[in-house]
Amino acid sequence: MTGKIKKGNLALARRIRAAGIAIHINEDDEEAPRDPSTGLLIYQAGGVSESRLFDYFGGTGYMINAAITVNVPLFAIARFGLELPWKGPVRWLEDPLESDGSAMYRFGGDEPLEFERNAVLNHFANVRRTWSRGESIQGLLLGTVDARIPIKFRHGTKVPGFLIVHDQFWREYRSSVSLWLDRHEKTTPALCQNTCGSSLAVIQLRHDEDYLGNPCHRARTGVHRCGQKDVELLYV
Repeated sequence: MTGKIKKGNLALARRIRAAGIAIHINEDDEEAPRDPSTGLLIYQAGGVSESRLFDYFGGTGYMINAAITVNVPLFAIARFGLELPWKGPVRWLEDPLESDGSAMYRFGGDEPLEFERNAVLNHFANVRRTWSRGESIQGLLLGTVDARIPIKFRHGTKVPGFLIVHDQFWREYRSSVSLWLDRHEKTTPALCQNTCGSSLAVIQLRHDEDYLGNPCHRARTGVHRCGQKDVELLYV
């Protein structure tokens, strides 16, 4: 897709991309979003693994290493947003300083993922905190989505999405992002949807290891061998 897209078709093109279809959108992919007239420069920073998605208790966990530079006289962040190819409410991790007085953001679990507060941007969404032209911030955005990662997205896939920043006037600034899918990050229970003998086989997806259930052998891609055929897993 080349050339500028008419306003009515731009939203459609973004929905197509959000559905996982790779298309080129000048407004999001070219240098235009970084033009000073846009008021805000948003881009990904760090390595591939610093912006990723992972299975998280029946939903999706995510972290994005983002950098933001202000190009307007006075700017405040009212809210962050994220669009992924699958629908579900986005929940940003709460500021630990306000919730429990600690200095660590956490994804809960048996082996929680922890991040120092000074490396995270979540609490920068504060309309009372203003930024001047030329100032930049960089750090991690951490949150969850109350929807499972569709089975068609395999481990190691780069999932397209949009990171959105709303200013104090609720104007929207968006930037395309690419998030690495890590299917090995969390222990997630699963059910075989195929009958194995007389009953459903229950297996456990574990971090970076194979698990032999009776009589199923699962693969780390979210598909396992049941009898003589591959079947999808039902995440619970």
